[in-house]
Amino acid sequence: MSSNWEKLKKKLDSTKSGRIEKKTGKKETKHKKVVPNGKESASQNGLQINDTRTQELKQFAREHDLPESQVFDAYGVDAGNLTRKTNLETLGKYIAMDCEMVGVADDMSVLARVSIVNYHGRVVYDTYVRPKERVTDWRTWVSGVKSFHMRDAPPFEKVQKEVADVLENRVLVGHAIQNDLKVLLLSHPRRLIRDTSRFSGFRKLAKGKTPSLKKLAEQVLGRDIQSGQHSSVQDAQATMDLYKHVKKEMDEGYFKRGFKG
Repeated sequence: MSSNWEKLKKKLDSTKSGRIEKKTGKKETKHKKVVPNGKESASQNGLQINDTRTQELKQFAREHDLPESQVFDAYGVDAGNLTRKTNLETLGKYIAMDCEMVGVADDMSVLARVSIVNYHGRVVYDTYVRPKERVTDWRTWVSGVKSFHMRDAPPFEKVQKEVADVLENRVLVGHAIQNDLKVLLLSHPRRLIRDTSRFSGFRKLAKGKTPSLKKLAEQVLGRDIQSGQHSSVQDAQATMDLYKHVKKEMDEGYFKRGFKG
């Protein structure tokens, strides 16, 4: 047993009666489920995520700077379905999206996780996605995705439909967002896209080249991301914060090109 695992185990065992103590003591805020076409059923209300246990473990991982996967594994919790959904009517105008991908045959990439946050960085949709194809490379070292995440993950078609409903008529913020849209087999009106990788002010920091999200987060936000396995939630939050940092200039650029934001 490695020393790292011993340290993790000591942290986990220190929790009272197997429960994770939260620092905030605040009650969990519940959201309504996203239903295609805005239709809603009373029986579907509430936060659609595994259970309270999963929330507690995720909170514990954040507070102790531990990989969620290690904490879930230690407690034998299946984090395969992370799906969070919120009421479309109260979601707001701006959203940021990021996807994680895995490899399949012929060196192709397919969707494995998609995360969406609102203007304030709050997660409004987050789920693993079960690929149709046989996965040949999980790319765990960078994607953070493992085979066990697929146990209860919804199929691609279901996720695609739900994401399309969330995106409809909203300003979509992303970093090289066309890659994410491509893997989702979706399109979005150009006037409603804000791509931080294409913003001239950010490209100047990269000497005219396409800037990496990691570098922008470090230089503009003073934030360290993607040091190990990527988190699509963390990347989406960083992208939204970058957009907010230059929102006026970025929007004006779209207005000048004849797009209305």
